[in-house]
Amino acid sequence: MKFYPINLNLKDKKVLIVGAGKVALRKFKRLLLTEAKIKIVSPEFNQEFESFLKKDSEQYTFQKRKFRNKDLFGCFLVFAATNNSELNQNITVLARKKNILVNTVDNAEISDFTLPAIVNRGELLLTVSTGSSLPALSKNILDIMSENRAKIIENIEDDKLRKNIWLFDKCCEI
Repeated sequence: MKFYPINLNLKDKKVLIVGAGKVALRKFKRLLLTEAKIKIVSPEFNQEFESFLKKDSEQYTFQKRKFRNKDLFGCFLVFAATNNSELNQNITVLARKKNILVNTVDNAEISDFTLPAIVNRGELLLTVSTGSSLPALSKNILDIMSENRAKIIENIEDDKLRKNIWLFDKCCEI
């Protein structure tokens, strides 16, 4: 399956995360940076959510209960991030019926989108994706690029050569 790369403006968009384990926590933390309106529904929450649970926020809400169909109302994106594959699949089917984009964390094949590894440097956003088949490799590629950036700037005085190192259009379609 081929995915179409896209950057979404999620400011003030309703995003639902069903589940509150480690994967859901990673999604939540990245979503916080987008200024989305986030709702997380789960009967139990990973202890790392604790600091967020104690705060009142206009950006996110927590519902300590099982998922209900009406949780999808008004959502723009949904993350089915439970440890129950059957429930994730059911959430995916329900979201699709409502034309809501859904990411099923344990099944990229039925997801509408996947999330790439990212590096943010101010306005610069670098992403790498392996179609969710090798997420650790995506992160390693970005880590290597990020680590070597300072070395390249420090050791290569020729601006043109330095610029060409970072250009990808010679080997790939942009």
